[in-house]
Amino acid sequence: MQHNNAGDRDFSFVICPVPLRQQPIIQYQRLKEKRFFRWAILTHSVYSTKLLAVWVTGVLVCLYAININYPKYGGISVVDLLRCAIVGKLAVLCCLTKLYAAWRYVYLRLINSEIVYKIPTKAVKVTVWQKSQLFMMRDALIARFQVKHILKRMEQTLLSVLLLFGINLVILFLVTNPQFVYR
Repeated sequence: MQHNNAGDRDFSFVICPVPLRQQPIIQYQRLKEKRFFRWAILTHSVYSTKLLAVWVTGVLVCLYAININYPKYGGISVVDLLRCAIVGKLAVLCCLTKLYAAWRYVYLRLINSEIVYKIPTKAVKVTVWQKSQLFMMRDALIARFQVKHILKRMEQTLLSVLLLFGINLVILFLVTNPQFVYR
């Protein structure tokens, strides 16, 4: 008895010559498993809490550095707090940039019709493999319905943090230069 799809050549099994570690689907799965990069797929509240923890850590490290460098300073001013808040936001921006770059790389590898990979030999050889239709469909579905939403969320977060960063810089400028406020 013959299977209904036996004559269908579009869904015949194709062996992928790309080493397992360099296949986009495996890179996607590994990214989801890594502790830091997993932040992007956490629930909104946990994701926000992690970023808030990075911001608080940056602020506290900055405040600690101010206290160590200026022990006789007599306290922390509003300007110091604003500067520390900026440092905290820079720490968050660094984390988000690293997250975004890794997820964007995997997204681009998933949607691309070719896979560029290295063959480990004495002289490293770079090769290109054209994805079969089945591989392209699978990777495109993962890219579209899973990774794209992750990237959108991080883009929105990056824009929000950049906006807060800019507002913080303006407030710092106005506090340190009061002549611009009272004109």
